[in-house]
Amino acid sequence: MVLQGHRVHITNFDLPAGPVSGTKSVTTAGTAEVLGAGGLNRGVYIRALAGNSVNNVYIGGSTIDNTGFGLKKTDPPVFLSVDNLNSIWLDVDTNGDGVSYVGS
Repeated sequence: MVLQGHRVHITNFDLPAGPVSGTKSVTTAGTAEVLGAGGLNRGVYIRALAGNSVNNVYIGGSTIDNTGFGLKKTDPPVFLSVDNLNSIWLDVDTNGDGVSYVGS
């Protein structure tokens, strides 16, 4: 690469994280689980699964419980500006409920 008549050698750089997507169900209500693992550049959209019960999925940090940010299956997706999926934790009111997500 030439920059204003000088050669620039790039020896090490981080590639941006690519799109990530998936689903995550919480096995046991009242026991928080991490959403996933993987770096993000911009953040992630999360929505409750259409097949969930009528109860909430809660989104938050590692200490999340049923007082966190609740999503029902009829709610629109939410966007979280985070740099890694492992910073998002989930809990549920009903065993097996969960979320789908897509981010970059």
